[in-house]
Amino acid sequence: MTKFSALILAFTLFITPSVWAIFCPTNFNQINPGDNLDTVKQLCGKPDAEKTYIAQQSQPQEWSYFLQLAPPLQGTVKMTVAFVENKAISINVNGVGVSSTQACGNTIQMGSTTETVKAVCGKPILVNETAASSTDQQNAANTMTEITYNTNPPVTLKFKAGQLVQ
Repeated sequence: MTKFSALILAFTLFITPSVWAIFCPTNFNQINPGDNLDTVKQLCGKPDAEKTYIAQQSQPQEWSYFLQLAPPLQGTVKMTVAFVENKAISINVNGVGVSSTQACGNTIQMGSTTETVKAVCGKPILVNETAASSTDQQNAANTMTEITYNTNPPVTLKFKAGQLVQ
């Protein structure tokens, strides 16, 4: 590698952070992920709409089903599916851990979403859910703000805990 190539490489490493910059939807001012809400409003102007809410985090859940055996067999099978972040992480059929099952008719497997399991197996008989702790500190960290500029096309900027994320 020549000295010139090394110099170009070093220079390129220093200019890459501007690649992540975003232009304001109303002008050509530059904003960056991590900028706070007040800075963005100052650079981009007053938004046409602003919405603030607390983002709900999904809680771990365990769904239980009691499934009828197909004729000519009689009886029921207990199936439990544990979810974390809306994805199946554990499936048990009559106390035996499995990676996939057709106990409901169609296949569900590890990684299946809550929507997929509900579509295949129906509404669970029992749902165990861990209690959500709602501290002020967690709520502040999960505070989402969306500001919208009615440009063509409309642009919505999202902030988490007051910092630009998108």
